[in-house]
Amino acid sequence: MRTFRSVKTIASACLLAACWTLGSPVQAGLALTPAGTSLGFSLSPFVGPYALGNYGPLSQAILPSGNVVTGSVGDTKIYVFKDVDGQSLGDAISATPYACETGNCNYAMATAGGQAYGAQLFGGVFYKFANDGSRTPIGGATGTDLRGYLGMWNNPVNGNLIASTYSGLVEINPVTGSYRVINAGVFPDGITVSPDGTTIYAEVGGTIQSYNLTTGAFIHTYFVGHAPDGTGVIT
Repeated sequence: MRTFRSVKTIASACLLAACWTLGSPVQAGLALTPAGTSLGFSLSPFVGPYALGNYGPLSQAILPSGNVVTGSVGDTKIYVFKDVDGQSLGDAISATPYACETGNCNYAMATAGGQAYGAQLFGGVFYKFANDGSRTPIGGATGTDLRGYLGMWNNPVNGNLIASTYSGLVEINPVTGSYRVINAGVFPDGITVSPDGTTIYAEVGGTIQSYNLTTGAFIHTYFVGHAPDGTGVIT
């Protein structure tokens, strides 16, 4: 594993020669830029090809077993893979069919408190994933009135989920299902959280914006170019 790079560093510099833009297809020939190479990163295929051409999963999470869980909208299955590169779909430990709940049933996923969680885009229920890829809904308030919108991440301080929902930007206790609204007017795509749990970095309208996790107050907009569609942390 590489040394952790801060969210701000990754959000401020494109590390891939072919950066993904809004509405663009996945690039099969991605390569690191000199900036990415100088930071010590390497790039290698994890798994593919997927059932719907090059349109694979939008997110993954790490299960308590250490394996990787991900969803494939092409064949509506939840896959579990070992954490090794160069796999095909046939190498999956398990492939569990699921039903589409929304108009876009890709899963947003995140690992929080050592558990894997996810929700289908644009209105999905929040689920907890077991090591075999099976899932159960998070209980409490999230089971009745909270629906996922797009991205999610973990709060590294308390193990809660920070998620983009139709109620805005929220913090969810995945054990009880209770939640609080951080900012009711923000509906980001990708979400990441600073290692100290104080700042949310989110893709909003092709920019990266930062917000105070406690108060929801807007902090700054980063115009990084390439119209980023989501955010991520590289470790």
